[in-house]
Parts: sequence; C-alpha cells; structure tokens
Amino acid sequence: MLAFSFAGYGYVRKVTPVKATPGLFVETVLLFPIAMGYLLLSLSWGVDALILDDIPVLIALAGTGIVTALPLICFSSAARRLPLFMLGLMQYIAPSIHFLMAVYVWGEPLDQAKLLGFVMIWIALVVFTFDSWRNARNARKAQQQATV
Repeated sequence: MLAFSFAGYGYVRKVTPVKATPGLFVETVLLFPIAMGYLLLSLSWGVDALILDDIPVLIALAGTGIVTALPLICFSSAARRLPLFMLGLMQYIAPSIHFLMAVYVWGEPLDQAKLLGFVMIWIALVVFTFDSWRNARNARKAQQQATV
C-alpha cells in the first residue's frame, strides 16, 4: 500500500507545477481538517489523543513536524527533477539499509531464503535501471539526430 501511495504521490508532485515548500503547505492545509476531525472523533470516543499538559511530548510533537517536513520537501523537489523510474528505484534504498542494519548491526538471523529474495530484488532493479537508462539514452540520440 505504501509503495502505491508514494508512487502516486511522486507522480502528482512531478506533474504539478508547484515548488516543494508551497506544495507541502497546500498539502498540509488540505489534510488538516481530516486530521483534526480524527482527533476530535477519538476524543469523543474517550481516547486521549493529545495530552497537552506534558511539555516533553509537545516538544517531541513539534520536532516530528520538522523531521517529517524536511524529507517531504526534499522528495518533492527531487520528484520535479528526476525521472519517475529513478524515484521508484530510490524507494528501495531505505528498506535495503534497514535490512542490512538488521543483519549486521542487530544480529538478525539471515537464512538463505531471505538472502535470495534480497539478491533477486536488487538484480531485477539493476536490470530495470540499466534498461531504462539505455532507452532514455537512445531516445536522446534519436531526438538529436532528428534535429540535425
């Protein structure tokens, strides 16, 4: 689900003629009523969604805004500059780093099936990336020859 939603988000950010920071502001304004509605609904259910008397929690909440906004601004900016296949490829980097950290830092057991799956995914990504790069290069050459 996350892969499809981020693929759609990346496509929308690529085709929308709005810079990264104003675009994130518009997204926040559009999603604010939904988030506030959820908080009010959960409050009516008796779930204490926000504890406003705990200063460390408020500081942490403010910090999460910055920690969330900065990568989204960078992603939005990159989405306008990079081809979509490159954005898709980049979505595999963080899970791969998590996988490698789990194995080498935290000592997660690595059986042959997990290793084979990891290697097969990256082989497919290398083949796909090479093919996309080759097609883009050939298209540029054809366009240059057509203009000459």
